[in-house]
Amino acid sequence: MAAVLFGLVMSMCLTSCNNNNPEDLIVGTWKCSTDKVDNSWSDYTFTFDAKKNVEFLDQYYQEGGLWDTRKKTGTYALDKDANTGSVHYTQASIWGRGPAQSGPIDETERFQYEIKGDTLVMTYGLDWERPSTRCYIKEQ
Repeated sequence: MAAVLFGLVMSMCLTSCNNNNPEDLIVGTWKCSTDKVDNSWSDYTFTFDAKKNVEFLDQYYQEGGLWDTRKKTGTYALDKDANTGSVHYTQASIWGRGPAQSGPIDETERFQYEIKGDTLVMTYGLDWERPSTRCYIKEQ
C-alpha cells in the first residue's frame, strides 16, 4: 500500500513539474553554428535565465581562428499565445582583432520561436526587411 501511495504522489509531482510553459522551456543556453565557407563561420549563443535576462554572443571565426566576439545583454519577454518574443538589449561589447569596445545600447529585436525538445527554431528580426531563421540546440 505504501508503494502504491508513493507511486501516486510521485506521478502527480512529476506531472505538475512537467512544464510546457515556453518561459520555462526557453531558460538555458542555446547554440548555433553557421556553415563553414572559405574557412569562416560564426557561432551564436543565446542564454535566457528565469529572471528574464538574456545574453547573446556572436563569435566570428576567419582563417580557422577566432576573429572577433560580440556580446549583447538585456532582458526578454515572450508572448506564448503568439509564439513571439522580444529582446531588449541594454549593453554591448566587442573584442578581438580590433580595439575592445563596450557601452550602453537601446536595441529591441522581435522574434518568432518554436521549441521542440532540445531545439529552438528562432526567426529573428521580424521588423527587418529580411528576417533570418536559425536553429539552436540546447546545451546540457
